[in-house]
Amino acid sequence: MTRPLTQAPANSGAGERPRWTIPAVLIACMCVSILSTDLYTPSLPHLTRVFGVDAGIVQMTMSANFIGYAIGPFAIGPLSDRFGRRPLLSYCMIFFALFSLACAFAPTIEFLIGARAFQGAAGSVVSVLGVVIIRDLYKGPDALRVLSIYGAAIGVAPALGPVLGGWVHVNFGWEANFFILTGLGVAVAGAAWIIVPETGRRTPLDIRLSLRRYSGLLRDPRFVLPGLAISSVFAGLFAYITAGPFLLIDHLGVPTEKYGYYYGVGVLAYIFGAGLANQLAEKAGPRTIMQIGVAISLIGAFLMLLLDLTDMISAITIVFAMSVFSLGLGLTFSAAPLVMLAHVSKQHGAAAGVLFGAGQSLGAAIGAYSVASYYDGTATPLVLAILIFTGLGALFVVCARPR
Repeated sequence: MTRPLTQAPANSGAGERPRWTIPAVLIACMCVSILSTDLYTPSLPHLTRVFGVDAGIVQMTMSANFIGYAIGPFAIGPLSDRFGRRPLLSYCMIFFALFSLACAFAPTIEFLIGARAFQGAAGSVVSVLGVVIIRDLYKGPDALRVLSIYGAAIGVAPALGPVLGGWVHVNFGWEANFFILTGLGVAVAGAAWIIVPETGRRTPLDIRLSLRRYSGLLRDPRFVLPGLAISSVFAGLFAYITAGPFLLIDHLGVPTEKYGYYYGVGVLAYIFGAGLANQLAEKAGPRTIMQIGVAISLIGAFLMLLLDLTDMISAITIVFAMSVFSLGLGLTFSAAPLVMLAHVSKQHGAAAGVLFGAGQSLGAAIGAYSVASYYDGTATPLVLAILIFTGLGALFVVCARPR
């Protein structure tokens, strides 16, 4: 039976809440977590001079953050079963704030890389528990609608992050962006503690049980293949997030304070894609929407290749091609979690959330590392990374079709 959007779970003790309250808090937590990725991206080219290192080392601050995001969920899943989803969400966001503060006071690039890894591990709590809590509260078309709104709303953070981050960098320095993250982390931790209900049942910490659940899910192609598809497309996206500031600011001459506007166009396309998924919810199933999304992203990747081969790379043409890519990603992200979780029992919900969040983060780390290792100041390494990863995503979608 579909749970109405105004209904809190029976065991939450929260009673009836306004339909927007709980998703709004989860969205706020996710936005703050996402801001940690791209709020300071306009500062990346300048950190080479701050710490006296080359671009590849600075880009490792992005890779370390994504690695933290990938590893953190494996602790968060079992801990959420033991201590509850709401408390762990609040506690992890407090730790996120503390590690953000450590980033602001980083004396060396090595310290910053380490702090970024722990910041990512703490912030990954939302990628695990956000989707799981939504899955617990809403079913069927309601779940797709909430996830599409969730996806569209959290798309605002990547759009605003570089715009705000570039302005903050120019006026207050790169450290100020991490002070902002510290304050926001504390604020959403308090909101989560007060508003988000407990949707799970606390159980004793059992590592072997958790490992069995992970193993069972990883042997199920109905869960794994859609997960690999979205992780692959995410790798292409985060290759762009990592190399984009260097390409646009250093190579193509985009001013630091204006970089966010170029980046924001692609994020607006992502938001439009998530909204389109919401409109298609009644007409097409999640699997069909996911297939359409990956196909559109692949078209964007081929556009990037065509631009590079014809020597038509510019800030405007890159933004256009990435907007097509991001439109498809908005559709994919709205639908893929439902395809993955369609056959997952509630007892395996936390484990599924762990693997879902870890898969995205691992994809992001691989995408970021790929361009950090081979970036040569031109668009070619980035173009090839986006095309390869998106092509892999399309292959996994084809393999995921029901037999």
